[in-house]
Amino acid sequence: MQLLSHPDLHDELQVDEGCAERLLKAASGAASSSRQPFDMRSRDVKRQLWLTRPWRRDATGRAYLRSDGYYVLSRVSDGAWQYEIRKCGDKENRLVGNGYSSDIAARLAAFDAITELLQADAQIIGEAA
Repeated sequence: MQLLSHPDLHDELQVDEGCAERLLKAASGAASSSRQPFDMRSRDVKRQLWLTRPWRRDATGRAYLRSDGYYVLSRVSDGAWQYEIRKCGDKENRLVGNGYSSDIAARLAAFDAITELLQADAQIIGEAA
């Protein structure tokens, strides 16, 4: 038998060795997964909700949104929809995509572009660690 403690519990738990091993393994797995900066499954869920988010309008009527540290703008230019993405606080655009047939297509393309930026950032962070 082993005694295990947890900050959320007042008393120690007395468990057999098999149970202790499973609990410790689960706890270490939870800690490592919570440190992952990027999760594609959560991005899939976010993409489904992307169009339902409240996009604001600037003074010129262009739709914009702040998400994941980026400022996203969707607008019509030369008869086609385009998106612009920049880091919040930056003045220069980081990405621009154009030629989309609808506002929805441009917004979803912007989401996919942000996902690629976040993946690249996560890879750089992983290589530095």
